[in-house]
Amino acid sequence: MPTTDREAFEAVFANLTANGIAWVLNLRGSTGVRDWDHRKVKAAINGANRWVSAHVGSDDLGGAHWDRNGKLRENGYCGTDPVDEIFFSFNHEHPDLADRLVALFRAVGIKADWSGSIYDCVVVSL
Repeated sequence: MPTTDREAFEAVFANLTANGIAWVLNLRGSTGVRDWDHRKVKAAINGANRWVSAHVGSDDLGGAHWDRNGKLRENGYCGTDPVDEIFFSFNHEHPDLADRLVALFRAVGIKADWSGSIYDCVVVSL
C-alpha cells in the first residue's frame, strides 16, 4: 500500500497506463477555459479515446505542487494549503472509466466517489 498521496496517484496512473487509458494531472492549474486538446493528444498516443484528466489549482495562482512529504499543495499568494479535492473528467462515451478510477483510488486508500451520471466528475478526496 502506498504511504503518500503522491505514491498512491503514481500507482493509479501506472494502472491506467498499463490498460491503455490516457491520463492528465495538470499541476499548472485551470485557466477556466475548456481545452480538450491535451486529452485528445494523449489519448491518440495511446491509440484510443479513453482518458481521464484533472487540473489542480488556479493558473493565475500557479497551480499546485507535490511537497517533499508527498502531499499535494496549492500554490498561491496566501500560502500553500493542502489540496483536499480533485475533480477528474473522463470521456463520457466511456462511463466505465469513472468506475475504474473510483475503484483504483479506493484500492490505494484514497476516497473517491462518482454519482453515476455521465455529466458529473469523479471526486477524489485527500
